Amino acid sequence: MKDKILITGSGFISKNLHKLYPDARMIDITEGWDIRDYSAMETIFDQETPYLVVHLAAHHPLSLGERNPVGNAMTNIIGTLNLLLLAK
Repeated sequence: MKDKILITGSGFISKNLHKLYPDARMIDITEGWDIRDYSAMETIFDQETPYLVVHLAAHHPLSLGERNPVGNAMTNIIGTLNLLLLAK
């Protein structure tokens, strides 16, 4: 069985990394995969059983985070924590 890579986010780095590893699974909120939703992340981890997670999803740009610090924290902190808990 081939080792699986999970890439979060759909920005410049994520897209270019996916070009290097086309078999990797790329997830993003625009496709319904919200890293803030532990149950959704648990589902993707169960489906993919990744051996490597490249976490590049983030709440951006900076000005948006300044206008919405709670949303910024939810994505950048809680979303990251969800991924870390599932990756362990």
